[in-house]
Amino acid sequence: MLYYEPEFLGSLRQEAYNTYEIAKTEREVAERNRVQKKPFGLFIEEMTLQKTLTDSQVAETAAHIILLESMLTLLRQEEGQAWHQCEHLIRIRGNKKFKYLHEVHGLRKLAQAKQGEIDVINQSIAKLKTEEMGLLMQQQRVNADLETAKITEPQRVENARLTAEAAEKAARDRRISEEIAATEAKRQRMENERLAEQERQRVEGTKQQVSEASCAQQASAWQNRFTLPALQPSGSAQYSFAASGMSAVGEAAELHNSFLAAQEQLSAIATISASGSVAAMIALGIYQTKVGESSERPPGWNVNPKFVGSISLSAMGLPATESLASQGEMALPVRMRIIDAKDWIGCTEIYAVKTGVAGVLPKVKVGAAQYDESTGVYTFTTDSTPPRTLIFTPAQPPGAETRPILAPPGSTPATLQHTGEMIIKPVITPTILPLPQLYARDFHDYIIWFPADSGLEPVYVYLNSPYGKTTAKGKYSGRDFNPDKAGGPIKNLDWKEIKIRGEGVDEVKLHTRRFGELEDNKLMIERLEKILTNKLTATDIDKRFYTHEIRELERYRMLGIPDDVNDKSVWNDAHTATLEDFKINEKTQPLYTSEAEDAYIKAELKNSLGSK
Repeated sequence: MLYYEPEFLGSLRQEAYNTYEIAKTEREVAERNRVQKKPFGLFIEEMTLQKTLTDSQVAETAAHIILLESMLTLLRQEEGQAWHQCEHLIRIRGNKKFKYLHEVHGLRKLAQAKQGEIDVINQSIAKLKTEEMGLLMQQQRVNADLETAKITEPQRVENARLTAEAAEKAARDRRISEEIAATEAKRQRMENERLAEQERQRVEGTKQQVSEASCAQQASAWQNRFTLPALQPSGSAQYSFAASGMSAVGEAAELHNSFLAAQEQLSAIATISASGSVAAMIALGIYQTKVGESSERPPGWNVNPKFVGSISLSAMGLPATESLASQGEMALPVRMRIIDAKDWIGCTEIYAVKTGVAGVLPKVKVGAAQYDESTGVYTFTTDSTPPRTLIFTPAQPPGAETRPILAPPGSTPATLQHTGEMIIKPVITPTILPLPQLYARDFHDYIIWFPADSGLEPVYVYLNSPYGKTTAKGKYSGRDFNPDKAGGPIKNLDWKEIKIRGEGVDEVKLHTRRFGELEDNKLMIERLEKILTNKLTATDIDKRFYTHEIRELERYRMLGIPDDVNDKSVWNDAHTATLEDFKINEKTQPLYTSEAEDAYIKAELKNSLGSK
């Protein structure tokens, strides 16, 4: 009976053989690489090659054992088949039993031969397993040596580098010392001359700095000091307007008429019918050079003038006799806003804005004017940065009948010489215009009351934006700002591909905390926290708010503003620059959800109107 090898056993043995041949080839390649790389430049390089070789030796030995074990399985099957056939022939009865004696003898010899082969393979497997154990221990040592080399090799290389640098430095120092010794006399003489020239420049520079500081101080005082006539209850003038560095300007009567016309038109607009801020332009402020002079910037005119306007409360339809001393705020039907000219030859626009519409709050701060006995004027200083001083000159100060009236202090420092004049042109027929979304920070206005014995009527005053001079308009945001005061240049940033993370939300909380507890920020932060816990999917608005607040915090820090300080003078520039970083226009790409915006407006209106 012939023996047939099962197909699956042959396949397994062939697969084991192929695996062994691959492992053997990889081991031979590793041995050649290790020989070819000698001498080694770095110990870690040698250990890496040794690791590769050891790993391939372990793999080859394991594959060899598997191959022998597959052969062992086949031999055992062949031995069993031989014994089985032998026993089958022995059981045959009759005369045929002697017929197969030769075959029985052959099968016994075959089975014994297979057993011999099995014994040899078992011995080989045992030997290979012993070798495998040794290789595994060697593999562990090599791995440990390699890890040690990874730690110590950088230090060895660094020590060698430091040694070489030290030798180079020593040689360089010797050379420098020799050169210094050769030129010391000449150097000393030149140094003495340099020090003498430096001292001379320091003295001149100090004089220049003192002069510039004096001019800057005068210019700052001029820019933030305004002189207005005090309005009498029985007087015909109910409106006045002044520019820094100049006396009152414009035609008060025409301005008053323009304001009344605008107020009448705005009052006719129902609060609930307006979808956005509504306003009426009442005047334009135009700076003009004198006839015959160049159109270039006049000497000494290096900044846009600032403006202030005042309106008597009676002209706004409010009781002029109402005591305001104990009130912190007062609601007005209309608030005024000045939009600065973009350049010294541009137009300054003056708007009357309806309150109670689209988040324009009606309440205005109430402040008290102080009487200065030495000059006979009343003064009021704003709480903005920088502060602005308003000087009200009464027609007849208290006690004027017993002492001479001093001339009111001039607003213009003697160093500034203007060659032009400011002309205020009232708008005869104001037209209702829509304005972008306005917030409390867009207004800079106060109600000022005077001491009871002054005989003066309380007035509503309004000034330019406290954010300072703007020099550019954002390409994407459309907002006016000063890029030089925004905390760094505009960057090309993307809000779309970000992932909201816990540390980022912490920075958002840190930055928004400086502005106080605002409902819109509160709701947006709650959304971010839900996004972190997978309770909410981030929308584009969430991503814009998240990235905007983090980037705005960076700009505040670049400006040196502590994280817990709300410096109102930098918000507009930093905020607008951040919008430009991300190419955002708030009108079409809002930072807040409609729910957050509504919550902010409701909270501000509730606070403004004193609701419970």
